[in-house]
Amino acid sequence: MKHTLQILLAVIAGTAVFTASPLPGYARENLTAQQQMELQVRQGWEFFGKGLYPKAIAAFDTVLATDPANTSALKLRGLSYSFEKKYDAAIADYTTVLGIYNNGTTSVDGQGIYYDRALAYMELQQYDAAIADLTKALAYPSVMKPLYLERGNAYAAQKNYAQALADYGKQIDLFPDTAAAYEKRSALYRLDACKDEAAALRDYTSLIALQPDNALAYIHRYKTYIDLGNYDAALTDINTLLARNKKDTALYIDRGQVYATLNRTSDALADFTQAISLNNKAINAYRQRGKLYERMGNDKLAAKDTAKAAKLTIEEQKAIAAYQKKKKARQ
Repeated sequence: MKHTLQILLAVIAGTAVFTASPLPGYARENLTAQQQMELQVRQGWEFFGKGLYPKAIAAFDTVLATDPANTSALKLRGLSYSFEKKYDAAIADYTTVLGIYNNGTTSVDGQGIYYDRALAYMELQQYDAAIADLTKALAYPSVMKPLYLERGNAYAAQKNYAQALADYGKQIDLFPDTAAAYEKRSALYRLDACKDEAAALRDYTSLIALQPDNALAYIHRYKTYIDLGNYDAALTDINTLLARNKKDTALYIDRGQVYATLNRTSDALADFTQAISLNNKAINAYRQRGKLYERMGNDKLAAKDTAKAAKLTIEEQKAIAAYQKKKKARQ
């Protein structure tokens, strides 16, 4: 599953059960039926906490065979099913809990159950159902942190970009430290359907402020700077990344292209050559260096690099075709 929040919810759900009586040290035969049930739930919870989901499910099955309305066992079994990717079974358990809670109106836990069921619906690509559950969860007085983010993700999956952008915006307004919201929103701003490079740039900058080590955010930002013609800012970001990883072939190629655009020919040539020294099969490095040699009037070297790029392209295409053939044969 995508979030560790489910585990936290499970712990909270189990706390009321497990603090009721000091069961360890008691012989099972001396326990009351209620205490034995609590012990079984505790055991299931321990299996769950260790990631032993099939064993957790079996323990909760035992509890629910005797007490079908045990909400702690139902919630934890639902989560266990989700982690086992048995989403239909998880949804069934969450739905049973909500029925016990009178559709969530008689317990604050209802919000968390709607959230967990929404995540299961999303895994099944049942986005309308997920949106309905997240909307119900948002109707509670307090807002759980992931709710607007996840509803935005569901809207985005439906290509309802206007609603997705609105929800990502609400997520950021309420929880400005939600890095994923900036990441998701900036991805939408890159789409032709809602292209806004300036807005994407702001989101990348916010994301980098939250996650200074997020290399992908830097990459998206410098590519956006390039699209906007802000080459100095692009070079600053590329240099930042190269200071962290001097063996990244793609960074040298991208910087070389910026240098070439700025007519810094010797710098561009040095970067393309460095990329090739790091990876002698870097097709685009040969291709870009060939173009640069052509611009410099060195037709012989331009032809050599262009031919090399063409040869590597054919080899790559053959390798991909062979891989796909083997993959198909294995299926």
